[in-house]
Amino acid sequence: MRKAADQVIRRAGFGLAVLLACVLLYASLVEPNWVEVTYHGESPAGRAPIRIAVLSDLHLDGVGYRERAVIEQLRVVRPDILILAGDVVDEPGDLPVLRALLSQVDVPHAVAVLGNWEYWGDVPLEQLHKGPSQNSEKIVR
Repeated sequence: MRKAADQVIRRAGFGLAVLLACVLLYASLVEPNWVEVTYHGESPAGRAPIRIAVLSDLHLDGVGYRERAVIEQLRVVRPDILILAGDVVDEPGDLPVLRALLSQVDVPHAVAVLGNWEYWGDVPLEQLHKGPSQNSEKIVR
């Protein structure tokens, strides 16, 4: 009896370890690089649709695969409004990366909503107000 119970515990432990490894791989390899584009709603008859792009949780510190994919999708969608929905940068030193990223797309209006990482990192609002081009970025607290 004891031997059978030990075998069940070992198998359960092995299964749990495999499950944990899969979750960690997903969380570190799949989810951070996931770029999703969804389309919602319809515009009233005779009116052009307003295209709004929302970016969040980028935690920019450089331009890699994910950032290039975001730029490519923004170029395809050509949004009228870009909303940066928090946690885009973690510290003031990441702002040049954000500017470099946004300078690669033509977006008439941008709005940033600060997230907890911008607050924790003391990202100055006046630096976020300086957009990548003549287009003004508006910051909402």
